[in-house]
This record gives sequence, structure tokens and C-alpha cells, in this order.
Amino acid sequence: MKEKEKILEEIYEDLHIPEIKRALDSDQFNAIVNVHDAIKFYQGLPFYIVRQTGNSLNWTGYHLAFFIHHKEAVKRAYFSFYFSLMGQRSLSESFQRILLEFIIKGSFWDCISRKRYRDKKTPNSKRINKVRSVIQERIIRLCRKATFSEVKP
Repeated sequence: MKEKEKILEEIYEDLHIPEIKRALDSDQFNAIVNVHDAIKFYQGLPFYIVRQTGNSLNWTGYHLAFFIHHKEAVKRAYFSFYFSLMGQRSLSESFQRILLEFIIKGSFWDCISRKRYRDKKTPNSKRINKVRSVIQERIIRLCRKATFSEVKP
């Protein structure tokens, strides 16, 4: 019986449960809830888009590259969140970088898969600059609002 309790205690420690419990009990609880809610919202984003466009079967086949990268991005977001709760800052930040790569790659390959974007010879530089500035503003706003590494164990 003592051996079983010892093994359970080791598993408890390996899963970093004490660090996670400490993080949830800290004064950073509102930041933790905000990050978790943001991940949940991002996870449901494709379903929201499908509802808005109507025909889900056509949409899912048309945007398959986005769906694949979105699924992987959600996994990385959760990994980053959990590692930040465990106090593993460098791993959390690495997963944040990978998360952003998946988001950008998904959008890029989704656009490339469409004939109208792929066959365009000259890009509209005004539109590219406008999109670039909007993306930069949103990234800056998100970084100021909350980052996963704000969460302290």
C-alpha cells in the first residue's frame, strides 16, 4: 500500500500539480482566466466562421489548409498555457512562437490554395501595406493585453 502511495505522489510531482495549484491560487487568477478564455474562443473560431458562411461542407473543403494549421495551433496554445502554469517560461515562449507560425502558415497556405490569389502576377502594394499594418497593430495590442508568460506560478 505504501508503494502505491509513493508512486501516486511521484506522479503528482511529475505533473507539476503543486505549481499549477500555486498559480491558480495566486493574484494572477484573472490573467489565467483571460488566457484560457482566449484559447477557448480561438478553438471555436472555425465553427463560428462556418456558421456565418452557411454551407459547412463546401467551406471545410475549401479551407482545409486553414483547418489543419488551426488544429495544431490550438494544441500549441494549450501547451504554452500549461507550461506557463508550471513555471516553465522558456518552453511556454517556444510554444507561443510555434503557435504564431501555425496561425500565419495556415492563413498563407489557405490563400495560396485559391486560384485567384495564386495566379495574380502583381500584388496590390497598398492593400498589402494596409493588411500588414492591421496585423502589426493587432499583434501589438494582444501582446500588451496579456501574454502567457504573465502567468506566474
